[in-house]
Amino acid sequence: MIHHHIILGCPYSINHMIALHYPFDGEIDSERMLQIMKRIWDGCGGSTWTVSTSVLSTDSVTWQSVVDSDPYFKDISVIDAVDKFIDILLLDRTFTGRDTATYILDVTPSSIRRLEILTYMCYADYLCDTKERLFED
Repeated sequence: MIHHHIILGCPYSINHMIALHYPFDGEIDSERMLQIMKRIWDGCGGSTWTVSTSVLSTDSVTWQSVVDSDPYFKDISVIDAVDKFIDILLLDRTFTGRDTATYILDVTPSSIRRLEILTYMCYADYLCDTKERLFED
């Protein structure tokens, strides 16, 4: 029996779930999994992230056996390295002016001029409240 430890992330920037997949023949190496989770936590700056874990068993070490066992995993992209997984999660840490404008348009229809003014006002309010930039661009 093969046990699969799966670490899942759902970065907004790529709009679908990603996974780190660790198949184990025998017992799961919980110490190793804790080290990997700590590495993700530290690599993401210790912030709160939407990361979860799942464990299931199949007769094969392949990702396809996971998908065959539970179709929930069908559209999830498997990432082959922890550093790459962290880099993808970190894409969501970069907030842009476009993100602000997209949010504004989701909330209220706006002309281009009004959108520019509202984006500027969001930036100014955030800067005054926090003494930090809302975005860099």
